[in-house]
Amino acid sequence: MNQAKTQTSPEPTPIDQTRKHLRAAAQHAGEAVKSATDAAREELSSGSEKVKAELSGAGEATTEAARQARASAEQQLQQALQQGKAQAAKVEELIRSHPLAAFGVALGSGYLLARLLRR
Repeated sequence: MNQAKTQTSPEPTPIDQTRKHLRAAAQHAGEAVKSATDAAREELSSGSEKVKAELSGAGEATTEAARQARASAEQQLQQALQQGKAQAAKVEELIRSHPLAAFGVALGSGYLLARLLRR
């Protein structure tokens, strides 16, 4: 009996089918991870550009605010100096017009200050 054995491909076993499904699932998972990584990279890149632009704008605003604060401080300093000079001129005028009274006030102030500091 010479029966010709027909060589047909053996039917895949459940283990072979599971391997095939696992390989396909791993391939899909790898593609999904790569896609998610690319999307995250793009998001980070665009986010960093936005942050750079916002920081640049904030830096410019801070610089402008500092310039304005400096100008205001200089103006207030000039006003204070002018007021100080005006007050000094008034005091000088009072001393010139009433020298004896000025001397008496200075002498009395000095005496009181000396008494307070000795204690």
